[in-house]
Amino acid sequence: MDKQTLMGFVNRFYLGGQTQSAPVVSTKDTLSCSFINSAKSCVGDIVLAKNGFGDYEMGLYEIQDLIKLLNVVDGELVVEANEVGDVVSQLVIKQKSNNTKVNYGLARLDVVSKKPDLTNVPDFELELKIDKHFISSFISGKGALSDVSTFAILSDGVEAKVVIGYSSSTQSNKVTIPVEAKKISSLDDAIFFDADTFKEVLTANKDCESATLYVSSQGLAKVSFKVDDFDSSYVLVAKTTVDKWKNM
Repeated sequence: MDKQTLMGFVNRFYLGGQTQSAPVVSTKDTLSCSFINSAKSCVGDIVLAKNGFGDYEMGLYEIQDLIKLLNVVDGELVVEANEVGDVVSQLVIKQKSNNTKVNYGLARLDVVSKKPDLTNVPDFELELKIDKHFISSFISGKGALSDVSTFAILSDGVEAKVVIGYSSSTQSNKVTIPVEAKKISSLDDAIFFDADTFKEVLTANKDCESATLYVSSQGLAKVSFKVDDFDSSYVLVAKTTVDKWKNM
């Protein structure tokens, strides 16, 4: 397995540090992860085809430590799992070219965060085109407004737009990105989502040429990306819904 491929897999759910623990399933042919980030503002499913290292289910904890260890090795890697009884206790990652080796301790599955089942998913009234221009504009816009925590999705039934730092004040700093709508209807109110989370989702999938952002007035947004052997899907939870989840 190539280092950049493994890093790409981990970064798609690590999301720049937003996810601290997650379960990962390996088969001979695939790696997959279903996760929820620490803020409970995003859940997702990541699948990497053509890259597995045996039939294992393992718990990643303190994922930033795995990222740091992967920076020690490079190029083509050999990944193996050490087991103690029926429990996978450690990943051993070896660089093929010079046998440099790192060991990453794994956690029990009962201590890592697990993605909740999503039931009663509402209809999505908006379908918005995500392309490289949008991804670049959102990442740059969030960088310019680093202290802004939310972005809003607005639609009058004719046009849709994404606004970082949306406010009714005429004096506030904001970035407005018009978005092409594949399906559109009017939203009674702006819907607010976590801007840092969405920026990290876009950053992890910035090589994607085109995707669709589905938006429900009930407070959910869904987006999926297909890049090479990666299939990544995410559901963003609106800010008011996040507060409810945190109290569960």
